Amino acid sequence: MVGSRSGDIVEFSVNNTKPQVLMRSHYDDELWGLAVHPTRSHIYTWGRDSILAVWDLKQRRQISYTKLESGGDALAFSPDGS
Repeated sequence: MVGSRSGDIVEFSVNNTKPQVLMRSHYDDELWGLAVHPTRSHIYTWGRDSILAVWDLKQRRQISYTKLESGGDALAFSPDGS
């Protein structure tokens, strides 16, 4: 297991030549945007580092991660989840 400065956690295995990324995190500037989805057990985070991440509360893990064109300060859902 390796934890990087950028907040990644990567697992290396003798049996697998490709490392497995277990988690990517926010790593630069500040994290401001956090929203809980109203109908799913998901939390969304978005920071000034341009990273948008989706976290599953039941599984207690990150399920999606992407780098957007720009960073942000806020996230929100309408009551119906859109």
